[in-house]
Amino acid sequence: MSVLARWAIFFTVAAVCVAVIWLPFGLAMTGLIEEWAELSNMARLGPTFFLDLTHPMSDILRPLGHLPFALAYVFGPDSFVSWHVLLMLALTLKGCASSELVFRASGSLVVALVAGALVIVYPADTMQFPFRALHINWSLTLGLLACCVYLAAWDRGSKSTLLALGAAALLLSAALMYEAALICLAIPLLLVIARDGVHGCLNELRRRFGLLLIWASAGVLYGVYAFWMSHKVATYQATLLNGQGWIPALKNALPKLFSVGMARAVYGGWLDAFKMLVSEYQSYVYLGVAVFALIGLVWILTRKYQEVVPNPLRILRLGCIGLAAVALGYLPYLLSISHVAVSQRTFLYASFGAAVFWCTLLLAARFAATALFWCVASALLALGLGAQLVQFHHYVGIAEEQKRLLRGIVENFDGSSENKTLIVVDHSGYLGQTWMFVPTNLRFALEYIYGRRLKRVSICHAQILEWEDVDRDGHKGACEETNDAWVFRAADDSPIADWLVAKKDAVVLDVDVDGRVTPRSAMQTHRTNLQSGQDVFARRYRAVLVDSDWSFYASSFGDASASARYESSFGRWWSMTPPIRGFGWRGIEWDFTQPYPVTFSWKIGTNAALFFDLAPIETDYSLRVDFTMFASEKIHDATKISLNGHDVECRWTTFYRCEARVAPGVLRAGVNQIGFTSPIDPDYYGLSVSLHSFSLVPLGQGTGK
Repeated sequence: MSVLARWAIFFTVAAVCVAVIWLPFGLAMTGLIEEWAELSNMARLGPTFFLDLTHPMSDILRPLGHLPFALAYVFGPDSFVSWHVLLMLALTLKGCASSELVFRASGSLVVALVAGALVIVYPADTMQFPFRALHINWSLTLGLLACCVYLAAWDRGSKSTLLALGAAALLLSAALMYEAALICLAIPLLLVIARDGVHGCLNELRRRFGLLLIWASAGVLYGVYAFWMSHKVATYQATLLNGQGWIPALKNALPKLFSVGMARAVYGGWLDAFKMLVSEYQSYVYLGVAVFALIGLVWILTRKYQEVVPNPLRILRLGCIGLAAVALGYLPYLLSISHVAVSQRTFLYASFGAAVFWCTLLLAARFAATALFWCVASALLALGLGAQLVQFHHYVGIAEEQKRLLRGIVENFDGSSENKTLIVVDHSGYLGQTWMFVPTNLRFALEYIYGRRLKRVSICHAQILEWEDVDRDGHKGACEETNDAWVFRAADDSPIADWLVAKKDAVVLDVDVDGRVTPRSAMQTHRTNLQSGQDVFARRYRAVLVDSDWSFYASSFGDASASARYESSFGRWWSMTPPIRGFGWRGIEWDFTQPYPVTFSWKIGTNAALFFDLAPIETDYSLRVDFTMFASEKIHDATKISLNGHDVECRWTTFYRCEARVAPGVLRAGVNQIGFTSPIDPDYYGLSVSLHSFSLVPLGQGTGK
């Protein structure tokens, strides 16, 4: 089979795999976090293809890091269609390159095809689909393509200098986009060892030493560049060291490579995938059809070719090489506590090695019996694809909530007031969170839609007059409306400055408890223009903020309407829970001391609350609340709980759990509020209690999880 024919087969399977992920959701996903900053800058200043080396900033070690975003903006400045296309293309090419690399290492075409699909759907990844990772996906794709080109040069021998130069150029571009791509330097040699053994690799290396030097030059050139720039500016990468040297920092973090990184990459992600399939799906019809189509396509495309199953020793070497590639892929993230704490972005580079490792199971099954191979391949694809669909559903759900809030603001504020400050008074508890517009991201999103810079955007939480700008410890300030001004005061000892804006210089919008913006009658003409106008502002409104009618995913996951019971926590799948609505809480954290990590959030105000939707039935309810920590035993004893303003007599069944019986009439249809009152401890970082979860279940239907 020619290389071109082989790549056509690889591309077909990878493209179908990507298509079945996108099909239920269409193009509904938009920006979520950092994407809004990219769009704001490009809408106002134009696209940035390469960072200015004469004025280096903290991200200077990734001078090509903005390139994919700039290309997406150039191809489609008024919608996210081009972003979807570029992301789908990156994932497709990543699958193609992975198939080629596994084929060269194993010699098995059918296993290579399944491996390419597995890399795309590997369940440890939770950051393939948000556009904030567009540059990371493209960096990994370019790195794997560089490995393919270099292996082609290796197999052709010493006369392949041009191919090796092309491979090195691709790898250097990948590293300049995202430095973790440098781990790809080792992948070709690892795969040659898997195929030919250590002795065979060393023999060939003597005859291909020139090619190796060319390949290594990509790493050397990037190292020189990084060393040069690191002495000009404090880089983002240097801040991760916290004043330590590279060697001490790595030594301290190294145990997490095995306890967190390897564990989740090899088997933890699969356990999560299984739990997702059990708990998140309403129907398995689409998932089953998609897996059947993928497996059927692989069978059709490979049935005419004579399959050569590698010997057991080669299979064993491939498994060991896969584990080594996992370790290399996770290694760049070890110095970042936040990356180790959640799986987002952390496993994009480790998933290739993990998929290679699981290919050994496929090869062993192929060696044992053909039917067993197809069963194992189907099971792995079902778990991986099922998990990725859940993840896509999660991000689309957040995007839809963001669009609803943005749409309400844009329909009631035209952004044309040069010196007006936008103040959003939030009654819903939605705003101010990482996934739901911290104040800077709300401003960036609006600046992209309006195509101009806004003076300032501030969020004030209505119930407790909380200013959503936070300090480095997660504490928020206070906001107050006076007769003629709005006053914003930062938390004690916060570096954030206090601020005052006269009412005549402000536009105030109210977000109701259900997340809808209260309409302003003066904006009716403006709203009419949004529906039919042809200016950039109106086009972006219709292309970005109007809800998509494409909702095939509902048949698999059901709708999000309220039910008669409610069970919630701050996260189940590694920060993949819809944003919690409420006030008085710090950001979500993870407790790794438990057998399976659990989430919690610290209460940072005397009064705090969470909002939730319920459709209660006329019966008594059982309330259960689980905490993870108290700042002191005194605070534990002083903790009080309420539902919709009614005090609840919560009985402590353990030190960290309390339960109560809730009478009919306390809960209401629609939005409900659970309140928590307890002192804060100024000697313990100003914290009070940390909450893990709560549940409300009609008596006779169980007590929840």
